[in-house]
Amino acid sequence: MTTGKPTPTIAQWIALLDFRDRYGRTWKDALWTAWGNGRDDYEPHSAHLRAIRNHRDFGPSWLHGLKPDLLQRQRERFTLALPGRGEQGAKADREAVATALAVDDGHEWGNLTPEEQAPYQHRAKVAVGTLAALRREREQGL
Repeated sequence: MTTGKPTPTIAQWIALLDFRDRYGRTWKDALWTAWGNGRDDYEPHSAHLRAIRNHRDFGPSWLHGLKPDLLQRQRERFTLALPGRGEQGAKADREAVATALAVDDGHEWGNLTPEEQAPYQHRAKVAVGTLAALRREREQGL
């Protein structure tokens, strides 16, 4: 069931989660500052962070109202809630994330050449690897 309210794309959620993980408790202030002085262009996932800033339904006021529990639910959506499933499971997770990233960019996965798929596969590998590390930390109570 959808509410009709726009929501960030998967790639945009991943960009926000990565930014939060790197900047810690004051991540929102750091992102507002980066948006204000153009330093967001030097961030990983810069295009997605900028797209959030420029979207008519998002931007700084949306970020201000973004609740930590919503961001945590998005983190869990990206593999953290899933139990470790070994290499075959990780491969399936990477493929699913790569496909979702391509779809978010307006591409149909099956129509992309292997060269066009490669950047999505790389981004998915990084994302799933990061999330797997977070899963291990959560399981260890860190």
